[in-house]
Amino acid sequence: MSNFGNVSLPDLIKFQEDIFDLAHELNNAHEKIEEGLMVASHYWQDTKFDEFYGSFINYSEELESIGFAYRRWAETYLQDTIDILKKRADIAPGK
Repeated sequence: MSNFGNVSLPDLIKFQEDIFDLAHELNNAHEKIEEGLMVASHYWQDTKFDEFYGSFINYSEELESIGFAYRRWAETYLQDTIDILKKRADIAPGK
């Protein structure tokens, strides 16, 4: 059990839920930024907007990428760890 540190199974499950929430919020931020940029493009139409858009969209896409990576980690590595701990506690995986 020492490989898993000093965290309880309920705390680990809560942590996974928090990671999912964070990933969701990062994706929401990405969508809001894209939406805002689309609205701004209707009112701001020159080469400076193109420069602004090109640099700012990179930050938005990075948010989306980080959210995806967090979700994937929580669904794979963290879920595997939770399943191992549930098995050791004689709790069926998925419950």
